[in-house]
Amino acid sequence: MPINSKKPSKGQLFAAITEELKVVFDSKKVAKDAQDLISGIVAKYMEPKASGFGKSANLDEITKRDANGKITEILCSISGKWLPATSEFFYNETKGAGIGDTGFRRGSKPGEATLKAFKRDIAKKQQELISKAASGAIKNEELQKQLKVLADAKVDFSGVTKDYFVNKAKEKEASAKQAKEKLIAEETAKQVAKGELKGAPKKM
Repeated sequence: MPINSKKPSKGQLFAAITEELKVVFDSKKVAKDAQDLISGIVAKYMEPKASGFGKSANLDEITKRDANGKITEILCSISGKWLPATSEFFYNETKGAGIGDTGFRRGSKPGEATLKAFKRDIAKKQQELISKAASGAIKNEELQKQLKVLADAKVDFSGVTKDYFVNKAKEKEASAKQAKEKLIAEETAKQVAKGELKGAPKKM
């Protein structure tokens, strides 16, 4: 089962890693007791557990209204942040009227994007650790310790604010600017090295 399948669930990811472990165990000829130990550690920290999602919430506790009674903000169920009740921040509810007839789901776009990025990062680090343990690069005790750290890690939702998209646009612009400046610097360095720039000393 490929791990890079589109939007894999935690269950699919766990199953994929379990299958890959078997391949690594066979190719590296890992001892049976070591296989059981590593598999047990992986299952302890990565096997899906029941979640508490789906619980109902009081409308007045998850929405804010203006003087006319119109819902202006929704408490995102993913990030726990108050965000504007607009289609820019929230997904449309396709199976009903949505939160307070707004037409929106409770999970926000910024909250979901932040959570997905966090999960991708954790999954990548978990896979790297498991590969190292299976190949003998790290001991099982270290694997258990580091997997626990990853399992206990919390998502940082501090960036989920009303200025989320404005800040993302600024980050994208700054990143593009840095990439452009880096490219110019590299090209300039090459030209200087070749003595192609006017006034630049020629290479001896």
